Amino acid sequence: MMLLVLQAGNSDWTWIGSGCFVIIGALIAYLGTRRTLKMQREITEQQIKSTKEVNQAQMNEKLILENRVAWDNETRELVSKLIGQFFSVNHVIDKAKLVKEKFKMAADSGIPVEQRRELLSISEAEKDDLKSGMKKIDETVETTALIRLHLFEDTPNEQRLWDKINDVEQHMTKLEKIPSSELNELTEIARIYFQGNWERSMMMNDSDNTVAHV
Repeated sequence: MMLLVLQAGNSDWTWIGSGCFVIIGALIAYLGTRRTLKMQREITEQQIKSTKEVNQAQMNEKLILENRVAWDNETRELVSKLIGQFFSVNHVIDKAKLVKEKFKMAADSGIPVEQRRELLSISEAEKDDLKSGMKKIDETVETTALIRLHLFEDTPNEQRLWDKINDVEQHMTKLEKIPSSELNELTEIARIYFQGNWERSMMMNDSDNTVAHV
């Protein structure tokens, strides 16, 4: 009887032991799977984060490029406006010189009094021209100041442009007519400056596209 009980007991323990191994094995497998899933999730989250960072960096670079192009376009418009204003100032100086010549002639005591009075008088049209001229000069000074605010990189081409603008402006402040050669040189320097900026922007754009496709 005892032998049968022991045999039966051994059989039960064998079954229980086998069952425990199955459960433990399943638990280990579950824990392993859970750990693997966790690692995969962390890797995926890291990849998503890295992708977002790359995309954000590309977006920032794109915005910087777009802002740079917009800034260059605005600067180009200001420089074009300034060159046109310099030509207008030349017309103002021509008219001012005519009035000045009249006053100079009126200083000649050998001229009859009536003629001197006529020379010293300023017509309404001349007054309007002088007022308009002073306004154009003020607008030119304002445009020059705006251009200076747009030039901040201190590159050689930028410095050449600003130096030339200063040279031309000196004629205006002295009420001297600006030579056409000076205005032509300013136009050429501006063209070189903006061409260089455009080429640099295109290089930045090509570099961004290359990174985006890697």
